[in-house]
Amino acid sequence: MKPMNTAQRRHAANLADEGCMVCKSPGQCHHEFSLARGQMKTHKHIVCLCLEHHQRPFKYSRHQMGRGAFDAHHGVDIAAEAGWPETKGKEPA
Repeated sequence: MKPMNTAQRRHAANLADEGCMVCKSPGQCHHEFSLARGQMKTHKHIVCLCLEHHQRPFKYSRHQMGRGAFDAHHGVDIAAEAGWPETKGKEPA
């Protein structure tokens, strides 16, 4: 993946300032994409998640649960928050 450009760094910093989309704790960028649909990782579709909600071996983290279970458990739509407009309840096209 290419390094972030200035606009992407600004967007990521703004998301980080808002905190984790689940608990508002300080967080890090999570890239939301679908390899199953042939989408490449880019810096376009990101959300802020704290370490526990992102990837720590915490049973309610995005990487442990998968998109659908994470959304249902936390009452969020992570794909829509990441900028996939048509995704309510499904994988991005």
